[in-house]
Amino acid sequence: MKVSNTMKRAVISTTPETTVLEAAKLLIQKRIGTLPVVDNDHKLIGIVTIDHILDVFIPNYFHLMESLSFVHGFGALEDFQPKDFAEIDDLTIETLMKPPVFVEENESIFRAATKLFRHELIDLPVVDSQGRLVGLASHVDVGTAFLQRWLEIKEPR
Repeated sequence: MKVSNTMKRAVISTTPETTVLEAAKLLIQKRIGTLPVVDNDHKLIGIVTIDHILDVFIPNYFHLMESLSFVHGFGALEDFQPKDFAEIDDLTIETLMKPPVFVEENESIFRAATKLFRHELIDLPVVDSQGRLVGLASHVDVGTAFLQRWLEIKEPR
């Protein structure tokens, strides 16, 4: 089965010029965790996740939590205030984006699953043969495609 049969086609993306604050608002509004970054031709050039943006607002906060796993309640840490917004007003996505890991739309779901697992991703951008963003395949999309295929083999129609 091709990844194009399982991916989401309605993908929210952004450009390198988008500010981090604008991106944070977009993540909240759309309730998403991955923002593919595209150029003017809609070619995939990067990726930004909610974790990248959280690191701007509260750097090392979640790393600290990992090392304090024995603490049952975080008290004052739960009310932790982010960095001064003035420091990040002009910060753009271009400064945060990472090189994208992606799959082409005609590749198999097995290839997509391999990339998701190998790179520990939740979402995998899907591009056409020209590198333009055409979809997003989540680990749930790919996983359910495998399950559906296996069930069809076990219980043919």
